[in-house]
Amino acid sequence: MQSKTSSFKTVVIKNLTRFWPLWGLATFICLMVPMAIVVNDGLRPTPSDGASYYLEAAAHAGPGYCLVMSIFAAMVVWSYLYTPKSVGLMHSLPISRKKLFYASYLSGLLMTLIPACAAGLLLTIFEIVTGSFSFVPFITAAAVLILEAFFFFSFATFLAHITSNIIALPILYYILNFLAVIIEYVVSIYCRLLCFGLTDTENSLSYFLSPVCEYYSKVE
Repeated sequence: MQSKTSSFKTVVIKNLTRFWPLWGLATFICLMVPMAIVVNDGLRPTPSDGASYYLEAAAHAGPGYCLVMSIFAAMVVWSYLYTPKSVGLMHSLPISRKKLFYASYLSGLLMTLIPACAAGLLLTIFEIVTGSFSFVPFITAAAVLILEAFFFFSFATFLAHITSNIIALPILYYILNFLAVIIEYVVSIYCRLLCFGLTDTENSLSYFLSPVCEYYSKVE
């Protein structure tokens, strides 16, 4: 039992250290957001209506970030599934396949969340310095980012286990995320060409099949 527990931690740590350039670069990019806010706004407090910088960042940038970062994290942590040699090596470890799955999933989810947490921490420090820190927006933003990362990485993990090629994984991932909206858009173009006087509607009928499009259609 001790060896299995040790291997679980080893797989998580090994994935994080092995693929650190991925989440390290993402962290650097995410830290540019609070740095830009500090440069543009200085040490002024947030608006009096209670809006917070990290809540706005989570609302507007969170889905797009999680959509992109989740597929990169899934591609690296599940890359061993696509070659017989790496599969045999990973399954030879003193750990059950269920715990191996949990360890790989946890490490991929951490890769997705670490850059967002780093940016959120810097924004929190910025708001504490300006005296405008609010606990409720902080918890709301954290919950939003965790749920978004969980959803998109879980979807990418599901596709990683039904595809047999690492190149097909991101292609299928983005196709399934936007296929319905793209089809509706193409059909609407041909309908406007064939039907005189037909115009676009403001609300798409297929947005509910694309989580990102549905989300941004409701965020102001």
